[in-house]
Amino acid sequence: MENVVSPGLVISLIFVVIGIFIIAKGLVIVRQSEVMVIERLGSFNRILESGVNIIIPFIERPRAITMTRYVRIGDEYHPSSSFETRIDRRETVMDFPGQPVVTTDNVTVNINGALYYQIIDPRRAVYEVANMSQAVEVWPKPPCAPWWVRWSWTSCLNPVAK
Repeated sequence: MENVVSPGLVISLIFVVIGIFIIAKGLVIVRQSEVMVIERLGSFNRILESGVNIIIPFIERPRAITMTRYVRIGDEYHPSSSFETRIDRRETVMDFPGQPVVTTDNVTVNINGALYYQIIDPRRAVYEVANMSQAVEVWPKPPCAPWWVRWSWTSCLNPVAK
């Protein structure tokens, strides 16, 4: 008695394996406080909220956003860029490198900054800004520059002075 595998069984097994692969690629779990921007054939389709979501594999895919963070190594900050498909909606802190400022009495002071931000509209963060991290970093500097220049060296040492 021969064990012959029928061609119909092989073909059906191939279809089952392909079906399981497509279902596994189509299920996307998005964690709490995260969202994903989904593109269908290269254009915006929808935003996936937290929970279990279904996408059409090979037609829909998450859009990656470039995030630049500064890593402190010794006394220097070095930029570290990464492509992330999940956008965090929590309040995030960005610690960026110092900026030299000349005070009213001609003393150069290096001012470091930390900025807290939160992404409210993920679609605008992905499509309306080329580099969202850089935009967040640069945004507060121009309004603060005139305020920093009015300080004197003594007020930098004691900002709560009377």
